[in-house]
Order: sequence, then C-alpha cells, then structure tokens
Amino acid sequence: MVIILALMTLLPYAFAQVNFCHFAKIMKFIQNDTLILIVIVAASLILQELVQIKWVYVLISSLGVVAIIALWTTFDFLIGRRFARRFPWLYHLKGEKGLRNILDVEKNALASTYIYVVTPDLYNDANVEATINLVTNNLKRGVKYCFVTRASAESETNSRIILRNFRKFSDQVKIYFVEDMFAKVPLLSNILIVERSGNTNSPQAFLELPFEQDGHRMFWVKTDHITAKSWFELLLKLLQENKPSTTGALRAE
Repeated sequence: MVIILALMTLLPYAFAQVNFCHFAKIMKFIQNDTLILIVIVAASLILQELVQIKWVYVLISSLGVVAIIALWTTFDFLIGRRFARRFPWLYHLKGEKGLRNILDVEKNALASTYIYVVTPDLYNDANVEATINLVTNNLKRGVKYCFVTRASAESETNSRIILRNFRKFSDQVKIYFVEDMFAKVPLLSNILIVERSGNTNSPQAFLELPFEQDGHRMFWVKTDHITAKSWFELLLKLLQENKPSTTGALRAE
C-alpha cells in the first residue's frame, strides 16, 4: 500500500519530464501540488493505524482526492488556455495559467533581431540568472541588445555588471542613460521592443503591467502596431541625441 501511494505521489514528477504537447504542461501544474499528495499519504497512513480502516478504503479515498486535484488542475489549465486565446495580447513572466510566456518573445528572436530593453534600473538583466542566461544565449546567436535606463546609482552599478557579464559580446550590447525617455513617456515599469534589422515596420512592443502577483510584477501586454511603431521612433530619436556608455558610467565617454 505504501508503495502504491508513493508511486501516486511521484507520478506527476515523472510525467512532468515528458514533453508531450499540453499534457506535459498539465502534469507540471499537478506537480506543484505534490506537497498536498504527500500530506494525503501521511494522513492516510496515520488514519489507517488509528482506526484500523481497511487498506482498500484508504486507497479508494486517496485515489479520489488525487483525481479531484488532477481534474481541478486540468480545468484550471484549460481555462487559462481559453483566456489566452481570447486575449492574445496578454503575457505572463512564467507562462502560467496557459498564458503566453514573455520570455519566449526574446527566446524566439531571430539572429537579425535588435532587442531594446527600457527599464528604470537594469536589475533583471544584471542580477536575475534566468534573464542573464537568456540574453547570453541570444547574444551567441547574433541577437543585439540595447539597454535604455535612467541616470541613478543603481542603474550605474547594474550597467557595469551587464557590461562585465557580456564583455565577450561588447559589439552587440549597448547601454544608454536617457533621462528624457522617462520624462516624455508615461512609463509604468519596463518596456520591451523587438525589431528585425532592416525592417522598419517590424517593431513589436511589450509593456509590463504595474501590479504584482506573489510579490513580483508578472503580467505584460503586447501593444498594437501603431503604438509599437511610435514608441520605437521616439526611442530611436532619443538614442540619436545620446551616446552609449561603454564602461557603465553615467557620463557618456
């Protein structure tokens, strides 16, 4: 009986490693409830010892609870997929609830792509390992990055870290301190602009929404083409009026 319940507990881990369309994603959601399954196993063992219930009833009860969790998780996932289809402009930092993953926008960028990251502090690209690895992989493929931030002590510190982390790709990474960008544009937090080189009609713009989930800002929206193009043109104009910082210092060299 213990072996059967243990297998039930570990089953989501096994299926979560299988890349089998949406089924694997569903099982990954179930994997997040493994702690609940462990509690069920422990409670079942204690209950059986205390009241001497037959193992068959314990097994049926445990399977019933597991089935309810699986059905609820699947339902939650499918609702998220339906929501994503209805609102294709909505993205999530981790791709949860079936929503599109904002990181996939960068991950799927072509080699001829120029990515503009407009951010008040450069924190993620300097300190978050997942973001650093993503940028590094893109740089290896030939993607170019332009970071635009405001003049502050934190931005200067993080810009030095970025230039040090990506020093092997110094010709593909530029950092601008543009205070006007944050004065002229009603920036809520972070903006991501993806543009294919040589195609002025291609820019796509994504805006981070200013509310938190579990202590972090997780949701992004994709703007329409007109907004993306106007932001991109404004950004290029501001960059032409400034010089990139090659050392991470606030003053352009």
